Amino acid sequence: MCGPPRPSTGNLIAILFPSPAKSSSTSSSYSLTFSHDPRTPDGPTRAIFRFPDPKVREIFSAARGVDLRIEKYGDLTASVAGGGCEAPLYWFRVSLSSLSLRGRELEQQQQQQQQIEVVLPERLELGVSGTGIVGREVRVAVEGVDALVEMGRGVVGFD
Repeated sequence: MCGPPRPSTGNLIAILFPSPAKSSSTSSSYSLTFSHDPRTPDGPTRAIFRFPDPKVREIFSAARGVDLRIEKYGDLTASVAGGGCEAPLYWFRVSLSSLSLRGRELEQQQQQQQQIEVVLPERLELGVSGTGIVGREVRVAVEGVDALVEMGRGVVGFD
């Protein structure tokens, strides 16, 4: 790797770039971090979206939900694997509208920090293995009024 060594956080990160498709509604990249809470070793995986562009944050905040696909492969030069017919390794639809009161307070703090944290419905393997997500392509779309809008894609790596 390039640059000076630094300690690892143990988390994984994907930098998501807007898709070249016409349905993409953003031109800014953003990051998606996957982590586990060390206090709950068998707990779910947390995903944190970080947005340097407030406009992208607004798009996510207005969405009914987020469609998160982790593909079996990490080739960004290919179109959707198998024309979208091949099942992904993981596929989640995460609702952003069902935040609890504590969640809403957290969301207000996160808005100031330009990030959104969600809990995924299952625990992901944060490593390199048959079910691990390192090296896999991640695709993100938001659920709009009448369609999914592709928001970008990237490859998961170590943070």
